[in-house]
Amino acid sequence: MKRAIPFLLGLSFLLSACGESPGLTPDTIPTPSVQDVEPTAGPYDASLSARLETPDGALSIRGPAGWAGTSGIGFLRVAATEGALYDTGIPSAARLTFTVATGTGRSQDFSLDGRSAREIYAYFALFPESHVGRPSEASDLRWPGLEGHRSSSRDGDQHLLVLTIDGGTTVVVQAYCPVGEWNLLEPMLRSILDTLEVG
Repeated sequence: MKRAIPFLLGLSFLLSACGESPGLTPDTIPTPSVQDVEPTAGPYDASLSARLETPDGALSIRGPAGWAGTSGIGFLRVAATEGALYDTGIPSAARLTFTVATGTGRSQDFSLDGRSAREIYAYFALFPESHVGRPSEASDLRWPGLEGHRSSSRDGDQHLLVLTIDGGTTVVVQAYCPVGEWNLLEPMLRSILDTLEVG
């Protein structure tokens, strides 16, 4: 066995010197290709495009261009990728859900009619994507509202917003994104809220 090792090393050296190495050859050595790659805007730089509307006309927004979307009676959801529309656990990309919680045309019967904004906030804070802390008054919005935020390496950034549209109608916004991206998502959310219409 001791004689075989020097022999194998010598054979390997001779083969490589003769260009017969079974390893990398000029034909198999990967060469970097130079391509002109256009920089792309991040998902939070997307402009707001066509209006998205629920089938019942209860809600409409202008959604980010290129984002995936889905809707149902009284709710809209947009996400930076198709997969993120229904992510569970740590989000792969940003997602926003707009839901009519109380009032005519609501998406589901949450049995929240007549409840205060704080009670509605507490109810939605039980949702996995809205495990946020105590609410504070939302500022600089078209409607009065309550909001809360939580950032976790395990669950990502979670934000909950309850908007009181009128005495009988409340809209809940749930925002969900990978940890550390809330400062990028928040300006986009505020721009979308400027386009929100409630029927």
